[in-house]
Amino acid sequence: MNHQIRELEAQCWEERKYGPPWFNSEKFAKLVAEHEREQCARVCDAADKSTHPADLADAIRARGQNP
Repeated sequence: MNHQIRELEAQCWEERKYGPPWFNSEKFAKLVAEHEREQCARVCDAADKSTHPADLADAIRARGQNP
């Protein structure tokens, strides 16, 4: 997961006319949220359609527990 976040971070550095590049934290937050929504959707898509919503929620929460 860390390499995915670093890839998103790399997309958020913006050149400026004067001075060093600027990190666009709003863009980073948006990209991270989009990425997380997609990962949650994939958990749901991979589940059997009869899976109880609470089980899906547990599976999504478990994503954060695995390194």
